[in-house]
This record gives sequence, C-alpha cells and structure tokens, in this order.
Amino acid sequence: MKKTISIILLTLLWSGMVYGQQLPGDSLAGDFKCLVNYLEETHPDPYSGFGGKVFFHKAAFEVGQRLKKGAGREEFATIAMAFMSKLEDGHTWISVPRGMAESELRLPFSARATPDGLMAVVVPEARRELLGSKVVSIGGVPIEELVEKVGQLRPVENVFGACHSLSSAIVMQRLMKLLIPGLGERVTVGLENARGEVVELTLDYLDTEAYAKYPTIKQPKWTAVNESEYMNYHFIDKERRAMLFRMSSIQSREQFLYLQQNSMPNMERMLDMFYTQTFKRERPSNLDEAIAAIPSLAETFRAMLEEMRYAGAPYLIIDLRDNRGGYTPIVRATLYQLYGDRYLETDMGVRFYTMASPLYMQKLGTTLEEINEAQGTSFQYGDYTFDEEEADTRSIEEKRRQFVEQIFGGDTSAIADLNGKPVYTPERVFVITNDGTFSAAFHYAFYLRKMGATVVGVPSSQAPNTFMEVTEFTLPYTGLKGSISNSAQVFLPADDPRAKVFYPDIMLSQDDYRKYGFDKYSDLLYLLEYLSCNF
Repeated sequence: MKKTISIILLTLLWSGMVYGQQLPGDSLAGDFKCLVNYLEETHPDPYSGFGGKVFFHKAAFEVGQRLKKGAGREEFATIAMAFMSKLEDGHTWISVPRGMAESELRLPFSARATPDGLMAVVVPEARRELLGSKVVSIGGVPIEELVEKVGQLRPVENVFGACHSLSSAIVMQRLMKLLIPGLGERVTVGLENARGEVVELTLDYLDTEAYAKYPTIKQPKWTAVNESEYMNYHFIDKERRAMLFRMSSIQSREQFLYLQQNSMPNMERMLDMFYTQTFKRERPSNLDEAIAAIPSLAETFRAMLEEMRYAGAPYLIIDLRDNRGGYTPIVRATLYQLYGDRYLETDMGVRFYTMASPLYMQKLGTTLEEINEAQGTSFQYGDYTFDEEEADTRSIEEKRRQFVEQIFGGDTSAIADLNGKPVYTPERVFVITNDGTFSAAFHYAFYLRKMGATVVGVPSSQAPNTFMEVTEFTLPYTGLKGSISNSAQVFLPADDPRAKVFYPDIMLSQDDYRKYGFDKYSDLLYLLEYLSCNF
C-alpha cells in the first residue's frame, strides 16, 4: 500500500489528543528502543518497508524524539503501530489499550468489505432503504483516502486488510478520530444507493446506553446456517447434495495435544483463551480433560466425509469467513482425507524462510544451542533457515508412512487405515473467504485451491507473499504486549497478479448482493443457485 504521509507528520496529528495519564518520555523512548531491537532481531525483513536500513533507523529516531516529550500508554501504542505499519505485516503489531470501554462513543452504523468496496450492513431502522448501499465517504473524506490512511496507522497486507480494519473502526469514535482529526460527535456518511445516487446519512456517536437502545436494521442472516458451534457441518440444501463445513478458527484438539507433548510455553494461557474466545464454555480444571473436550478436526472432518459418501453428495462447501487463523498443520489430515495420495504427491509450491532469534527460541521453549546439538547444525542468531527445493525422491509408500507417523498432534486414528485412499472426494469443493479470512485460514483456502477447489467470496486480508507466525513480546516499561513475524512466506511468484491480493475465482457484484437481500450468506446462496440446489 502506498504511504504518502510520514510517521512523524501523523504523530503531530495525535499530539493534541487525550490518551490518559502522561508517562515519562525517557522511559517511553527506552521501551520504543526495545521494540526496535526486537524488530531487528526477530523480523525476517524490517528494513525494506522503510526503504532500507538507514531509513528504518531514521524513522525510529524521529519516533523516539517524539516520545521523549511524554505520552500516555494508548498514544505510545498508537505511534508504535504506525511505525510498524510500514512493514505491511498483519502478524507484527502491538496491543493498543482500550481505556474506559463504558465511556466509548459508538455509531449506530456498520459496514463490511465486498469486492467493490464497503457495503452498509447496519443502518438506522428509519433509513432501512440504505441497507446494502456502497459507502463512498465518511465525514466528507472519500473512502479511498480513509483506506489509505488505515494502512499508515496499523500493519495491513493489502487493500482488503485495510477495509477490514476500517470497517471495525467506523463504529468507534475514538478510532475514527485517528483517521479524521477534529471529528466531533456527529458524522455524515456518504452512501451510493441502488440508483447510483449519493445519499448523505448524518448520525451521532452515542454513549453505551443510548447505543444499545437505538433502533437499527441489520444485515439479514439465512437461518439455515448453523452458527452455534465454532466447528460444525450439515447439509445446506433440501436434497442433501451440498455439505457445508464451517470453522470460525483453525484450532482443534490436535493443536493442544501438540503443545502439551512439546511442553510449549504459554500452553495453558492459549488453552484458556481458546475456551473463552472460541469454544465459549467453561474450561475444566483438569488439563487432560480440557483438551479431550475439544473437538478433533480430523475426527469431525472424517465423520462429515463419511456422511457425504453415504448420501452420494457431490458438493462440499468450506466456509472460512471471519476465520482469523490458528495452527495450519491441523488441516493436513483433512486434505489427506479428501484426496489421499494425490495430496501427498502435490507440491504446494510454498516456501517459508525463518530467522533464528532469541524471541523465536523463547516461543519454542528451547535454545539455539539445543537446536544445533539436536540437528547437527551451527546456526547463529540472525541466520535464516531455507526450505530445500530439491525434488522429493521418496516412494509414495514412504511419504504415506511418514505422513501418518508424524501427523500433527500424534493422533493417527482418523487417517491410519486409509492407506493412501481418500475417505471421499466430492465432485466439486468450494471455499468461501472474506476480508476476515487470515493467517492459517488463508493457508487452508490456498491449499484447497491448489488441490482443485474453487474459491468464492471476498479476497482475504492475508497476502500470499508476506510475513508469517506470531512471536510474542512484552515491553519492559509499559508492559504492552505484541507480536513480530519470524518467517517470510512465498506462495506465488512475485509477478503473479494474486501475490498481494488473492482474488477468489468467483466474486459477487453489488447486484448479486442485492438479489439476495444483502444477506450475510449471499455468497453461499449464490453458490447454491449456481449449483442448482434447492434451498
């Protein structure tokens, strides 16, 4: 994304904003220097986004000088995020404190990304005719300019990542003030209606109580879709020809078995987060019981394929919308279940280049010395590991044996008896993505397409050629937490049109969304009609 406003100019815009208690400038500058060191030690390429190493340090110096004047924790985090935005890396970020949530002013309006831009999905009930309209401006600022500004304030990997962030920010006055300095408690949204006319909608940002009572009309949701579980499947048409498999997160029992077996740091914290944020139930106090209660992706997916085989269902639709990722290795068993040996013999063409760093070793719960001793290597911090691109000369029997033996999480029960044969391969496989599809969810969509699946929907906020992995850090003074990528991934040739934005094979137009009443599941309804299924 083109950057036209320098970090130092953006920080001047923030200087008049209230961010809570001011903290000593020297301490903040020290914390920022620590962040800069972490970036240099951990990130595969912290320099190119700035134009080189000299300009990376020039920008860091300017931010450090600004911080020496003092700032609040939220202002510090916002400035640090703007600095890291140059990397265009969605896995490299710092948490921004939210302050007093109960005093947050919210707008009774919301939008989501489509292939054509942002579409209104929540509008005042009195203006229900504007539902589905295209957002063309906010506060008098063209939407294209706001999308560009988002990319200067936080790390995003493509225009759809910026649209995803902007759609989240629109609702919160505090966030929109970063994009539109001087924004008051009233804002005008420009909307293009079905006749191509631009209509202005003027709304007030409301306190929590008023926002909860304000009458709005929301984007409808097709009730046939089961949203009750984070991982579920069911036939979506009356004739039982199309199976829908939905995952809101690429996480399952296999992941936690792996973390437990390898004594990974923060394992229990990640388990607690999964139960609270994704599984949405109380976690059993016993660790083994907590892990056993989580669904196995391989077991669930196999049961689904067996049900499809019994019904002779020709279509499988995998819904990965708003799936922010998790652990990519857990999906490999499902690809084997779908395609058998053909999956094992398919080169995905994907390469990962990882840099050794103290933070990465901390993440793995080991040391560089231990890795060198175990592998017979002589890596030093700052060295890269490069995927071997030599031809795989193993026999299919050996590939199969090693795949089963080394399956992620160690549970082979759902694949051991297949002997290279798929459980069931449908005639057509479809994957639905949107701007909320990210990280491991994007990987899954990419691998499925490599095996012949058709991708439908809105482009992912994840770029195929980008940086990857969550490597956590904590700053010593402010205590703010964040993440830095430790790998570079190359999924496509640099000159491929999809290297930055992975466009789906089928994308709906504004007229298509209108046809289905701007339903949340318009992509799915379109697909079923495309397949001539009775729904």
